[in-house]
Order: sequence, then structure tokens, then C-alpha cells
Amino acid sequence: MSSHGCQNSGRSAKNYASSWKTIVGRALIRPFKLFFREPIIMLLGMYMAFVYGTLYLFLTTIDGIFEDVYHERIGIAGLNYIALGVGLTGASQVNARMLDGIYKYFTKRNGGVGKPEYRLPSMFPGTILLPIGLFITGWTAQNHTHWIGPDIVSRRSTTSVLRH
Repeated sequence: MSSHGCQNSGRSAKNYASSWKTIVGRALIRPFKLFFREPIIMLLGMYMAFVYGTLYLFLTTIDGIFEDVYHERIGIAGLNYIALGVGLTGASQVNARMLDGIYKYFTKRNGGVGKPEYRLPSMFPGTILLPIGLFITGWTAQNHTHWIGPDIVSRRSTTSVLRH
């Protein structure tokens, strides 16, 4: 009995290892298949890459704006990230509630059947607000307006990223 138990446990461990490799292999390959085979997923993926790349560039240059244009010390320039944190936190709370309301509205309209597409309408405000906010942030910094101008607008710009 002990020899059968060892053989069975050896087989099940081998099957478990091969099934685990299969599951992980599928999980790693499936997103790439979807990305390259489905045009809408590719389009949304490229758009999201652009948005997050823009956000990264914005976050890395915001301290330079306040150091170079407004001649703030590095410690003081770093405090402007607080406005971004407040904006992102507030936007995440507002967007979560708005997203739930939109999803419930479309689900109710569809006879109680929800679909993933019902979460997409919350992307539209961010699509419009992001370039406008980035433009106004650059414009206020270039014209040397009061430092609070680009600080407030940058907070608004980054909040639009959360709508994506």
C-alpha cells in the first residue's frame, strides 16, 4: 500500500506540476493574444500606454517647473506633490461612486443584466480634461503666473487620469 501511495503521489505531483505550468503559460500568453488579435483592446491598450506615459512625464517634470520657473528650493517644490495626492485621492472617491452609479443605470436599462462595457462612459471626461489640464498647466507656468495656478491645474490634470 505504501508503494502504491508513493507512486500515486508521484504521479499526482507530476500532473500537478504540468497542469500548473499549463495554467501559468496560458495566463502569460492570453493577454498578448488578446492584444494582438482584438483591435479594440489594442486601441485601448495603446491609449492607456500614452496616458500613463504622459502622466509619468508630468510627474517627473512638475518639480522642475517649480524649481526653475518659480525658483523654489527642492524641498518646497516637492510640497506641490501634495496637491497631486489630494487631487488623486478625491478623484478616486468621486470616480468610484460615479462609476457605480453609471453601471447601475445601464444595468437597469438593460433589464438587470450588466456588461463590462457599462464602465466605459466614465473614461470620456478624462479624455477631454487631460489635454486641457496639461495645456493650462504649461501655459500658467510659462507665463509665470502665481505658483498656485499650475498647482491647482496640475491637480485637475492628474485627476482626469483616474477616469481612465
